Amino acid sequence: MSSQCDSLPPYSQHDSSRSRAWALQRSQTNERSSLLPPGASPRMYSERSVNNTIVLSSTPTRKLDLNLAFLVLLVVQFLFVCFALTTWPVEAALDPQQRLTLRRSWADEASAHEELHRAWSQEERYQETWRAAWRQEVLEQEARRVRWAHERDEEEHRHERELERIRAGFSWTSPIPDAHCASYGARQWSSRITNVPRTYDPVQACMETAVEINGAWIRKPDFCEDRGCNGVFGHWLVHHGESSCSSYFRSFVDKGCTAGVSQLRRIESRLENVQSGDDWRVMCDTTPADFGGQHFDHPDMCEQSVWGIWGNWFLHDQQC
Repeated sequence: MSSQCDSLPPYSQHDSSRSRAWALQRSQTNERSSLLPPGASPRMYSERSVNNTIVLSSTPTRKLDLNLAFLVLLVVQFLFVCFALTTWPVEAALDPQQRLTLRRSWADEASAHEELHRAWSQEERYQETWRAAWRQEVLEQEARRVRWAHERDEEEHRHERELERIRAGFSWTSPIPDAHCASYGARQWSSRITNVPRTYDPVQACMETAVEINGAWIRKPDFCEDRGCNGVFGHWLVHHGESSCSSYFRSFVDKGCTAGVSQLRRIESRLENVQSGDDWRVMCDTTPADFGGQHFDHPDMCEQSVWGIWGNWFLHDQQC
């Protein structure tokens, strides 16, 4: 057998059937070439006879169609596998008993949701009812506030009228002057308040009642004194109509420059019309004077001697 193989020349045809197939293909190609248009290559076309019609198709187009068909087939297989993987476990797991249990749980969940929805609706209705009641309460409270304010004003007016009626009944006993002057041109007067009801504060009645003294009305006392069972007394310091308390300085004497103090000149005058028992120092300290074209409300110094009460003024003088 090796001798036979060795006897064959290299690159030679050693299969007669293969040679005959090659020759047949060459003859078919030549036959097709006679049908092609001038300049066309026989490798670019193939022929197919359908109802005696020759259809020429391109070899690259046929390859593209095959690739698209293969791709579509792969996509279909992929979708089928995905569908099978997603549905098979669920269908395998959900047996009739499990489906029934799942449906019951769904029904319970839906019932709970409905119950919650009804509770929410009821709560909303309750809230709306509460808001309406609150608005009504606000309106009623505002109406009550207006009514109470009106009633309070009426009560205050009624009380004020009642107080005015009670105050109109207050009266003073005849005012009594003190025996001595209180100061220059002033005397202390006093009187007891009367006709005060038991329900009224007598001290307040004293401070609210006017009095007439020396022909002039005084709106209220300077102070009130509660003497217990003896009553409440009002006291006034009256500055009008008290001529007996009008002390004065009669004459003014220049006593020259003061010793030891520069630029001061001493003026001296005697105080007159001081009643017996009056406080001489108070009367001197409150008595005004006019001299040298000037007005002085009171002396700079007062002193008393066997010769009387003396007032002294110290004036600045460049000649001293």
